[in-house]
Amino acid sequence: MQMPPSAPDTLFEDLLQDLPPETMAMAREFKAFVRAKKVKTPQQLLRVVFLYCGVDKSLRETAADFTLLYESITDSSIAERLAACRPWVQAVLAKMLLCRKFCSEGHTGAVAPVCAEMTRRESRTVRPQCGPLPQPPRPSVFS
Repeated sequence: MQMPPSAPDTLFEDLLQDLPPETMAMAREFKAFVRAKKVKTPQQLLRVVFLYCGVDKSLRETAADFTLLYESITDSSIAERLAACRPWVQAVLAKMLLCRKFCSEGHTGAVAPVCAEMTRRESRTVRPQCGPLPQPPRPSVFS
């Protein structure tokens, strides 16, 4: 198997520059990155998210790319980590995409999730509902 080209590395670095500065701290706050085992840093976890969601690779392709770049990992492990990333990614998007354009209620600080159906206010397509910013999980007494 060949190593992935270096162009994605520069693209990934460019994408990191466009994210809010607190993105990596939010990974720990939202429990997306809890401990360093196979995925050692929040940046590596973000690369997994970008490979799967952004580049639209399968779980197996994402695991193969991660294995070539960092350490051996299975596609089921990738799926578990991606599932834990959902609140974190929603919070990062909330910081980046305020719903000023699509919110008919005028909520301040509310967000509209990114989806293919999002269109102009006058269109007949159903717009996503705006809601409050996602909050990190509360600390558990049992953990």
